[in-house]
Amino acid sequence: MTIDNNKEFIHSKLNLLDSAMMYPMSNDIGKLPNDVIHFLRIDEYGQIWFIGHKPRGWVRTYDQRFPVRLFFYRKGVDCFIETSGVACIANAEELLQNRGYMTGNSILFKMTPSFLEYTETKKQ
Repeated sequence: MTIDNNKEFIHSKLNLLDSAMMYPMSNDIGKLPNDVIHFLRIDEYGQIWFIGHKPRGWVRTYDQRFPVRLFFYRKGVDCFIETSGVACIANAEELLQNRGYMTGNSILFKMTPSFLEYTETKKQ
């Protein structure tokens, strides 16, 4: 078994930052609004799992799969991460596997990143 050091490094930094702004980039009328999300994990396939808030007036007509941009930032931490890719809303089986993290007012997402940028902000 090989360990992907990049994935482990990114996972540790995302755990440190914990939350991000989610910007759905879809042009459809039924797109989700911008939201503050909370990071859960990176799976063995490199997908980023996170939880967002269920919008008021939630309907199933929202896009189930959409382009998204995430901006992970936390005050007092000397780095930030910006990533973009395709996110989708988790299915019923995935919801059951992660029900310990869920509340009645949350949505579980998984995202396949196509671009990820890590930036150190520490002053020299």
